[in-house]
Amino acid sequence: MRHHKGFTLVELLVVIAIIGVLIALLLPAVQSAREAARRTQCQNSLRQVALGAYNHVDIHGFFPSGGWSWRWYADPNQGYGRSQPGGWAYSILPFIEEQAVRDLGAGETNPARLETMMKTAAATPIPSFNCPSRRPPVPYPYARTDLGSLAGNMPNCRPGNCQIARSDYAACSGNINAIDPNGPSSLTSWKSFDWPHSKDKSNGFQSGVVYQGSEVKLRQIIDGTTKTILFGERYINSDRYVDGLASNDDQGMYIGYDFDTIAYTGDTFEVYQPTQDTPGVNLWYYFGSTHPGVFYIAHCDASVQSIPYDIDETVWKAMGSRDESLDKRPNSR
Repeated sequence: MRHHKGFTLVELLVVIAIIGVLIALLLPAVQSAREAARRTQCQNSLRQVALGAYNHVDIHGFFPSGGWSWRWYADPNQGYGRSQPGGWAYSILPFIEEQAVRDLGAGETNPARLETMMKTAAATPIPSFNCPSRRPPVPYPYARTDLGSLAGNMPNCRPGNCQIARSDYAACSGNINAIDPNGPSSLTSWKSFDWPHSKDKSNGFQSGVVYQGSEVKLRQIIDGTTKTILFGERYINSDRYVDGLASNDDQGMYIGYDFDTIAYTGDTFEVYQPTQDTPGVNLWYYFGSTHPGVFYIAHCDASVQSIPYDIDETVWKAMGSRDESLDKRPNSR
């Protein structure tokens, strides 16, 4: 009778050790490949968003407006441009194949029914606005009990009964951090609102392409569409990806002009150097991402570029402005 020789304990341990070494060698490569795939998807999404903004220019004659303020949410019956209280992401929905979300509540005159449909739109995630390296496109809780309702025109959207979709991208408002914190006082007062930080004012102005009440045309991008930032990945405290308590990630991607939707490359006195997401660190109006080493921006021609976090400060600040001459105006804060 023939007996088959089995593995000895030593041989089995050697095999297990070899398998462990192989896994240890392969795992970083697998993780690296997955991150590379996520980065590619992130770039493609950013390009799609930028192309949506470019198509907005073709139809409306200007880049999407930045909206009114953190007190206002997007309204389907307020059109486009300066009349729209919501932010830029809402205005480009029809141009990224999301017309159905943009139309929720359109034509509705009953305030209660309109708000219900606006809440549905607010909670509808759009994959194009999220980078998979950071978080998935799902509804997140609205959690700011200190603010009360989400916005003045959504009084019944409150913590515990309201969800919001979030974006990992911000529009560039330039390199002059100036903002009226409230915006127009009613849905009709935008026509008479002073828009105190438009470029023709002497008490401060926005030098970027998307800002409070903006309607920037292609011809106003004096520094060139290939050199001027339109959108970019934005910095978020990595402890706050989900809970909605970061001040620049608490009201959703359709809120009016607010740090949830915009970022700067600097202000009159300093540069806002792009930064990798860091636990416990709040940088409300900075660009950045979860990627190691680099993050991505989209220029005004919809081209996408990787930018190292240690980019030269002077170059970075200048990339945020559509017209370098604006940076030299007096009283620019």
